[in-house]
Amino acid sequence: MFGIILVSISTIVQFYVLIRTVSLPIIEKFPGKKAFIAIHFILWLSIPVARYFAHHETGIFTKYLELTGMIWLGSIFLIFISVLSIDLLTLYGFVFKKITPSLRTGAFILGILLSITAIIQGSRPPIFENYDIHISNLPKKMDGKVIIAISDLHINHINGIKWLKQIITQVQRKNPDFIFILGDTLEAHGLPDKDELITTLGKLKAPYGTWAVLGNHFFYGDQDLGLSILKKANINLLRNKWVEISPGLVLAGVDDLTIHHRKQGNVATLVTDTLKNRPDNAATILLSHTPWGTEVASKSKVNLMLSGHTHGGQIWPFDYLVKQIYPFLEGKYSIDNMILIVCRGTGTWGPPMRLFYPGEILHITLKRKI
Repeated sequence: MFGIILVSISTIVQFYVLIRTVSLPIIEKFPGKKAFIAIHFILWLSIPVARYFAHHETGIFTKYLELTGMIWLGSIFLIFISVLSIDLLTLYGFVFKKITPSLRTGAFILGILLSITAIIQGSRPPIFENYDIHISNLPKKMDGKVIIAISDLHINHINGIKWLKQIITQVQRKNPDFIFILGDTLEAHGLPDKDELITTLGKLKAPYGTWAVLGNHFFYGDQDLGLSILKKANINLLRNKWVEISPGLVLAGVDDLTIHHRKQGNVATLVTDTLKNRPDNAATILLSHTPWGTEVASKSKVNLMLSGHTHGGQIWPFDYLVKQIYPFLEGKYSIDNMILIVCRGTGTWGPPMRLFYPGEILHITLKRKI
């Protein structure tokens, strides 16, 4: 269903852009105008072909076919937004008539430049975002301990083993005491070789272990395969439960709240039930892929909640749309006595592009509040 909606919207967007661009003076005078239209059509075709025929394959041809389709998808929307902005500004040519063609040409060029920028930013390694988190009931033994949290790796045949190894190298160089994976580790299609993937993920090591929760994409694919890979890689899953990871420090995790909301509605009950019967006065860290249920988590005396899922919008200006569904988009928030940190994603989903919102890895130092 989502694929049909995506292809339908992208078709409308591309038709709009094509109609606008073929009327530009720079294109009308271009001797290869027909070739321009043909290339546009081929690129449009790459989106449904990639979605329905290359999405679940792992060959080199299908990899680059999907890569082309996804890059074009991100690019056409940036061009569309640029051109549409000028159309709205000029009331579709009813005002500023003389300069409207020049403005549309500039918007078309701007859309291309934004697309190139997004491709470059999407290919860069994630940056570290550093946080010092002060917790009053933190055990003395945990003072100064370091958490490295990654989210939304979306490992598939585009973000594959080579890319994953680079991420793991970044993580392990920080010598973390804890490693947390905040969901959507694996994509639901086009996974790399299973054994190599297990071996690579197994290199995530920390004295207090590697812990993970499940994201929404886990529920779209082969769940048994996903669980098997995580288990064999020695990644500890927290599925609606808590563990006392060290005396006086509880680590809790819930399955993706977006999926839970679609299936059962109330996310507050799941969060509350997960946090029941914890040791008195224990400091609590909650992992939740979707940054929902924050108020009930705060009332349940969670000290630190870590989430992902939003990608920070990934490609501007989509953050404005994402924020309507997920108000806690990225970064640090104070909710009563609880701190919430939302990772904007270590990897990318869909187009391997980012615009103004670089991928990130959370570096969190726990501090005992005196």
